[in-house]
Order: sequence, then structure tokens, then C-alpha cells
Amino acid sequence: MFKIFIIISGVTVSLFGANIYELFDAIGKNPSGIEEELKKQKIEISKNSLEANYYPKIEFFGSVEKYNTPMNITPLTPTESTSIMGGDKTLPFSKDLQKIGLNLQMSLFNPELDSLSEALDKAVVATKEKVKMSMIQKESTIVNANANLAYLESLENFLRAKKSSLQQTKIKIDEGVSSGKIAQAEQLKLENILNLIEISLYEVTISKIKQMNFIEAVTKIKIDKSISIQLQNKPIEGKVDESLKGLAYTIEATNTNIQAAQKSFYPKVFLQGTLLRGYGESYYNNDTFYRDVASIGLKVVIPLYDKTKGSAIEEKKVEHLQAQNSYQKALQELLAQENTLSKELAILEQSIKLLENNVENSQKLQLIAKVSYEEGRMNIEEYLRYEEELLKAQSDLAKARLKKWQNITSLALVYGIDLKEIVE
Repeated sequence: MFKIFIIISGVTVSLFGANIYELFDAIGKNPSGIEEELKKQKIEISKNSLEANYYPKIEFFGSVEKYNTPMNITPLTPTESTSIMGGDKTLPFSKDLQKIGLNLQMSLFNPELDSLSEALDKAVVATKEKVKMSMIQKESTIVNANANLAYLESLENFLRAKKSSLQQTKIKIDEGVSSGKIAQAEQLKLENILNLIEISLYEVTISKIKQMNFIEAVTKIKIDKSISIQLQNKPIEGKVDESLKGLAYTIEATNTNIQAAQKSFYPKVFLQGTLLRGYGESYYNNDTFYRDVASIGLKVVIPLYDKTKGSAIEEKKVEHLQAQNSYQKALQELLAQENTLSKELAILEQSIKLLENNVENSQKLQLIAKVSYEEGRMNIEEYLRYEEELLKAQSDLAKARLKKWQNITSLALVYGIDLKEIVE
């Protein structure tokens, strides 16, 4: 486990009053976020559907039956037969019978169903953990896009500052060319560089539009500059196990599925009941009769031979091995990422301090070079080199800050940390 303290500043302010939390919340309201929520709902419904098997099942039925010989609704007892034959009653036999009634069935003992329910409980938790990681991934893309936008804005400012500085120099060069004191070649060189800066500004603008469009596509919130964001002044710490909870619960669920498949060979006990009324016309005098029948009892089902059940066990074992392999693969990758990111982040912290010093020095050198060129103690190529070095130092610093944000979001994913908890 690593503990890292990070403070990042210098990101530009927001527009339309939007903040990073509003962008995070907006993710869940868009199709990609809704899709994640539907995954949780689906697995919950599957769990409820399975648990419904514990409740009684009641069915209404009706039938019309035709026989080639007179039949009764239910066999007559000896006393009923004697009573009917000795009196003037209709024998309840007919070739055409109609029946209506209710059937009841309820599971009383089903070890397979118990294990399946337990497996689904774990699958529900696994799905929720996976959805959580998916949302953190989406949040990280927003933070990275915003950091990219901030970097491009910084680069744009640097280019505009360089353009302004060179335009001031160009005014003096134009005057020198007009008076014949400066060669026109210097004027042309400077114009070419200003043109290149303008082209770079166009390219930066296009890149900014792409980042803003991406944020809008994911959140449906339109911005025209980067959102103000910084890290809370607290450590980013954790264990890779947190980000692998979804896979860990999947392993438990698949193991329980093996047990459920094995328990499919166990006996099952059901409560069964029937309530029906049968109608018919007596076959010998066409008198209408009906009889009511009710029954209740226990039904025991014991599988003796079913090859598909054996195949199902082997299939569940393979699924369990796949889940274990996926976990180990992800664990190795995350441990490698954790090691790389933590070391890289520490190096970036030191690099940013050095780059800030480089920018400060380059700004001083650029001013000295500008004065030296104007006083004729430096040629234009040397002066332009200092202008270029200042832009490079500023760009390198902005890139390092961008890289730092990218590392932070990646480390949050490794530790399974919700970015809402570490940024503000």
C-alpha cells in the first residue's frame, strides 16, 4: 500500500457556474450512466425472479375431455355405488366431461434453489462493484478531458504571449527595414515565425473544441473553458483489492453455482394441492351431474439419472476457473500499474519544481535576449532561440501538470477510489 500527498493548482476557472461535481452527477443521467444503472436493476430483477420460486404457485385451469367409453370425474366409493344403484339417482359417468379448478404447488425443500439464491446474492454485489468501477472510469475520463483542456488553454496563453512579444520586436524591425538599417531577411524570418504561431493557435483551438465536445457528449453540459478543479489536501491511499471486489464476488458466486449444480441431484419436496369441479351428462339418461374433488399432499422428486446435470457441473467449474484467472490477471496488472504510477508521480512532483524554475530562468533570459537584440549585441537567430526556449519550458511545465492529473486518475482507478472523494 502506498500513501501519496498531492497538491495541484493552476487550473482555469469554470464557466456557466458548472463545477466538477455537476459534471460527475451528469454522467449518471446520460445513456452511458443509465446503462450502468440498468445493469444493477437487471441483476436485482433476476434475484427477485429466483426468489419467487419460494412462493406458492396457484393456477386456474379448465378442460373439455371426450372419451370413447363413459368415465367418471373420480372413482365412486362402494357406499356411493350402492346408494346410487338402490335409489333413483344418476350415475356420474359420461363420455364428455368438463372440468374447472385450481392447482397449488409450493417448494418446501430445494437445496439447489437455496444455493442459486445465495449465488445471485453475490452476483448482485459483484455487479454493483463493477458498476461502481465503471462510473469511476467515466469520471476519470472527464477529469482527464478537463486537464487536457486546461493544458491547451495554457499552451494557447504561452503562444499568444510569444506572439505579442515578437510583434513588438517586429515593429522595430519594420522601422529598421524602412530606414535601411536592418536587412529585410530578418523581417521575413520573423513573419514566418509569426505565421507558424498563428497556425499553432488554430491547431490548439481545434483541440480545445474536441475536448469540450467530448465533455458535452458525456455530460450534456456545455462549457467553453476548463472547470476549476484541485485535489483535496488529503492522502490518496488504498489497496488494489478495492478495485477488484467485483471480480472477487464473481469468484464466490461461481463457486456457489458449482454447489447449486451439485445439489441438483438432491431430492426436492413440494406441497401440491388440487381443487376441481367436474361436469357431464350421464351416458344413459342425459341427466347433468357434477362432482367436487379436493386433494393435498407432498411430492418428492429424486433425480436418478440425468447426464445434463453432470455436464452443468463441469460447465460451472470452468466458469469458476475463468473468474479466478480474470482476478489473478487483473491483480497482476494493477500491482504493476500501482508500482509504476506511484514512482512516476513522485518523479513528476520533482520535475514540476525543476520545470517551474526553468520557466522562471527562461523568462529572464528571454528579456535579456530581447534587449540585446534591440541594442544590436545579438543577431535575430540567437534572440529567436531564447523565445523558443521560453515557450518550450512553459509547454513542458504544462505537460508535466497534465501528466500528473492523468497519473492521479489512473491511481484512483487502481485503488477503486471515487474521484468525488478526492477532488474539489
